[in-house]
Amino acid sequence: MSLPDEETIEAYLRRYRETVPAPRAEWVRYGEETLARQARKMKRTEKINRVMTYTLSTSAAVLIGVWVQGIVVEKANVQPAADHGQRESAAAASDAHLLPGIFHSPDAPSHSAANRGLAPYAERGLVLPQTANEPETGMQKPAAGNVGKSPERTAYTEELPSSGTGGGMLAAAQKPEEKRGLEKQAEKYLQEKLGEESKQYRFNPARSRLAEGIVSFSRVVDGIPVDENSLVVKINQSSEVVGMEIYPIAQKAFSAASVQRSLIDQEEAAQKLATTLRLVYTAGEEPVLRYQPLQAGYVDALTGKLAANADQGSSLIPIQSEGKRLRATDAGSAADLLRAEFGVKISAGIEPVRMINDSSFEYLWEWDGGKSARIRMDKAGNILSFASRNAVQKAGNKQLGMKEAQQTAIEKLSRYLPAGVEEVEMIGQTEEGQQTLFRFCWVHQGIPVITHSYDVYVDRTSGTVTGMAGPFGAELPRLPKAQDVISPEEAMKIFAQQAQPEPVYRALSGQRKSDAEVQLVYPYPVRNEQPLAVDAKTGTLVQP
Repeated sequence: MSLPDEETIEAYLRRYRETVPAPRAEWVRYGEETLARQARKMKRTEKINRVMTYTLSTSAAVLIGVWVQGIVVEKANVQPAADHGQRESAAAASDAHLLPGIFHSPDAPSHSAANRGLAPYAERGLVLPQTANEPETGMQKPAAGNVGKSPERTAYTEELPSSGTGGGMLAAAQKPEEKRGLEKQAEKYLQEKLGEESKQYRFNPARSRLAEGIVSFSRVVDGIPVDENSLVVKINQSSEVVGMEIYPIAQKAFSAASVQRSLIDQEEAAQKLATTLRLVYTAGEEPVLRYQPLQAGYVDALTGKLAANADQGSSLIPIQSEGKRLRATDAGSAADLLRAEFGVKISAGIEPVRMINDSSFEYLWEWDGGKSARIRMDKAGNILSFASRNAVQKAGNKQLGMKEAQQTAIEKLSRYLPAGVEEVEMIGQTEEGQQTLFRFCWVHQGIPVITHSYDVYVDRTSGTVTGMAGPFGAELPRLPKAQDVISPEEAMKIFAQQAQPEPVYRALSGQRKSDAEVQLVYPYPVRNEQPLAVDAKTGTLVQP
């Protein structure tokens, strides 16, 4: 694969400079703060290294001096012998402690040799705290058998955990910080950076991803939070804040929506949200059988009306899966797959941009007229998703109806579903311009398996599938029978009694152009982007 020529690279750079805005002042400031922290850490490391080296050298010299002094004292205390034979025995006994070779024996290294042996361990001790939180890459503490038995090394090993920088970070690596700790750390950071302004933000558990170190906050307007990311604090694996992003909101629009009308109470909202619960499978998670909504909806806090997308009536669709595998090994085979299976015609000679992640990699092609194609695969080559933007307008300029678009999505999806899938359920439908997103879920023994959902994008103008996403390369899991589970009515009762939904401001369709497009709602409780659920076996709440 050849690299693009200079003109192509220059064109990419000019387009990037024109389309990507300049970094915001906040990002620049936090970048400078991060660099300053790293510089201070390097200085501390160098200082500790010098202090430890000096301390170890001094300790070794003192120990040797004390040892030699003890030998001299022992010799001076030897009593004179009564005869010549006794004097020779005493001399022989005392000379055993004064052999010059004791300082050069291989079993007892000299002072300089001891320092050379300590240096690698000292470096490991200083580097370890900085890399302890990196997955499977941090240096391990040397084993006891490798450290040797000299007094100097033993003393160093014992003092390492009590050092100012090593002990705390090492303990943090052994005991990861709990999620509540990340929330408190982010709140403290807000107080330091924003002062009194930090009181205008409240932790948003629904949009936070604490496992990834992303802590989200929402702006509070008239005592009610806004249901969106108003501020995000990012914390890395070393438990250090690496950045903060603040997003502006149209506060006047939200304030105007706060009319002096009484809201429905929390109990009534919980009862209405409880009606959206469904018995579902969550393959690969515990508990595997639970009650939760297929899509998290909300209740209008003023009228008490349940949102339309929360009305989840069962709509099973029989399907004949063909089990065709979507696989590619390189950019060439990926382009051939897009062309053969989905009619994406990538211009000849276009080399893709390759993006590598922890568990997947992507290819992105861009060519004339703003056309593009993107495909994502796992390490084994299974296709996880693809999207294209080069659809040709259908003859006669007649758009597909919703039923026709849905049928097109089902027919295309059935070719790549694993063998054994006999039913699916459409759990979502979203219009995005001329495209419609259909979301389907595998149904096993009449119960949706929410961990096996599939997205299909249909361009209604061209009548083609322009995108798909889902676990196409995964084998169907073995699921238990739905036996000894509580009834839906009992699950609803448990949820209504224990769930505590809170009112929030929500902008309809992402717009805030007028007061009518802002609602006060009770959203379904969500944490870490996962909905609250009820264990179908025990009847207890499952906190994400």
